[in-house]
Amino acid sequence: TTTSLTAALTSAPGTAVTSAPFSASVTLTASITPASAVGTVSFMDGTTTLGSAAVISGKATLATTALILGSNTLTATFTPTTSANFKSSTNSAMSFQVTKPAATTTLSLSSGPYYYGNSITLTANVSPTTATQTVTFKNGTTALGTCTLSNGTCSISTSSLALGSYSLTAAYVGDSNNGASTSSASTISVVTTPTQVALVSSAASVAPSTSFTLTATVTAQAGTAAINAGNVTFYDSSTKLGKATVNSSGVATLTVSAGLSTQGNHYLLAAYGGLYSSGSAQFDTSLSPAAKVSISNDQTITFTQPASPATYGSTATLVATSSSGLAVKFAGTGCTVSGTTVTYNTIGTGACTITASQSGSSKYNAATPVSQTVTVTKATPTVTGFYNRSTVYGTPLTLNAAVSGGGTITYSVVSGPGSISGSMLTPTGAGTIVVGLTSAASTNYAALTTPVT
Repeated sequence: TTTSLTAALTSAPGTAVTSAPFSASVTLTASITPASAVGTVSFMDGTTTLGSAAVISGKATLATTALILGSNTLTATFTPTTSANFKSSTNSAMSFQVTKPAATTTLSLSSGPYYYGNSITLTANVSPTTATQTVTFKNGTTALGTCTLSNGTCSISTSSLALGSYSLTAAYVGDSNNGASTSSASTISVVTTPTQVALVSSAASVAPSTSFTLTATVTAQAGTAAINAGNVTFYDSSTKLGKATVNSSGVATLTVSAGLSTQGNHYLLAAYGGLYSSGSAQFDTSLSPAAKVSISNDQTITFTQPASPATYGSTATLVATSSSGLAVKFAGTGCTVSGTTVTYNTIGTGACTITASQSGSSKYNAATPVSQTVTVTKATPTVTGFYNRSTVYGTPLTLNAAVSGGGTITYSVVSGPGSISGSMLTPTGAGTIVVGLTSAASTNYAALTTPVT
């Protein structure tokens, strides 16, 4: 007999092959001549038995996944059922190659847009997840970085990409069971980073020609890139005040040593000039919102002390001036102030405090308020309804005088024929009766201790 051997992928039995991916099922077919031979065929890979199969109509087949990675030497040996009519035979050794299956590599990127100086994360995913070696990320043929797979994935981050377009790939190096593979390319563009400037002044209001400091802080308006270079130009509207360099913290400062001479409100600006490389802007220009600085003089108030003490119910004219010539306003505690007139009419007596103030203008700062204190004393009460009257002997007369403040009134007979009980005068003879009136003190009025007649 003679024996020949062919191999085919089990998934495509009609096509003979001399190689297959690792772990793929391979069907081995031994052909025996003459076809009438009866027996079995043993299939071997070198000295390793792969299996055996009975010969049917001159053929024996075996499907196997046991072929090792690399070169395999395959033989098929026919052994007849009886040796009376047929002899055993073995094919010429067949070389068969088992190759590594290519891994599948995909590349994903952190979401854009991709601004200059910002970090971009590149992530490789390799299938099967048992792949354990390294992935190299590339821009074209230039390596950007390498990472080692864990559960089929690994990442790197980079912020070193210059302005421009990039074609990025992830290349898996391969391992003992998986072939090398490269992802499809992802195309991105790194673009100019927009910026923003915040401006603050060391003082919101200063005197003319007085030094103050401006501080501008430059940051990326989008992304997280740190801006630590470039220049900031400071302006008073369109008038240039000076220029300063941005430090490592993104801050530029300018001391306006001569101050500003024009009184009024000034609206100051800070303009970042951007950062360029080979004529292209890495960080864009930007302009701060205006910072208002008022240039104004100090002023003082001269306030004449009102007469003190003053009696309850009296008034006085207040006199105060400001060094700026601006009008002074008055306010009172423990009294009533209207314009420049103070009335000492608050219930109860004691101290009245009057404060003179001037709130300032575009040219002058608010003045320090000045206060004066007036001691308020009780007023002398006024008597009403107490006048000369006549009556007939024997006819009582009711006295109905009143005093301001409502103090309690006491009547007495100073001279003449008469007697008093409460407010009732009773004549005790003919003649002139002189009646005296005193009153007790009230909240705002003093007592009348010397009789009023």
